[in-house]
Amino acid sequence: MSNRVGIVELLGKMFAVKESHLITEFQNVAEEFFSRMSDKETKVRSVAVRYTKDIIINHPQAMKLVEGTY
Repeated sequence: MSNRVGIVELLGKMFAVKESHLITEFQNVAEEFFSRMSDKETKVRSVAVRYTKDIIINHPQAMKLVEGTY
């Protein structure tokens, strides 16, 4: 696993926790995470998309950040 994949996976897990406030406390990092959905590496994109689903389910307000990355 590449470092980039591992970092995206770690951030995804941290942001997806239902009780977490990281998504609002670190919006600039969250925006960068969401931008990985259009990464050049397929594995990075798939990990970002997988965790984005969980993040949006647990933090619906994050949809604004997702929309802002496109």
